[in-house]
Amino acid sequence: MKIGEFLYFAPELAFADMDFREGELPDQYCRRIDGYYLAPAEYLIDEKHGFAAGLLVLCAIDALGKIDYPNLGVGERFKLYCQNRLPSFSTENYAKQLYEAFRNGVVHEARAKDGAEISLESDRTVELAPGGIRVNPAYLLNEVREALHGQMEGISANKESLIAFKKYILVQFSKELAGLRTDG
Repeated sequence: MKIGEFLYFAPELAFADMDFREGELPDQYCRRIDGYYLAPAEYLIDEKHGFAAGLLVLCAIDALGKIDYPNLGVGERFKLYCQNRLPSFSTENYAKQLYEAFRNGVVHEARAKDGAEISLESDRTVELAPGGIRVNPAYLLNEVREALHGQMEGISANKESLIAFKKYILVQFSKELAGLRTDG
């Protein structure tokens, strides 16, 4: 996001102000995903805009899945991320339905597909509905936020993972970082 002369990596963190020591990047990435996706989704949920909130949370899952599975196609990495990081979607069936009925439907067709439902009234993250599954974006947001923090803690705990994550950030944001010092 650009504000004035500065391009921002996360709210209140310009690319020019990033700390490229490997140990700092996971926290900065958490700030990015939370600030641009999860906190706005939370605001939308508070305003009863579950569909729009769900869209932001699904986009966050897309981004986080790419970190764990950078060499896989979007569908495969999305489903694997859900199965391995989101407790309510640990079964292949629920992960597949979240991808096909929600992610693809909401992102590309402006609807939940195949009888799936988005509901802020449900008392759990996912449940069977008459025609498919029902997902509560508020609970999904909580699971994704926990998964984000767990994922970044895992990266922070392993020197090789930190080095790989720094390379990932440098490649993914190469145009935004062009001309900036990134060896810190």
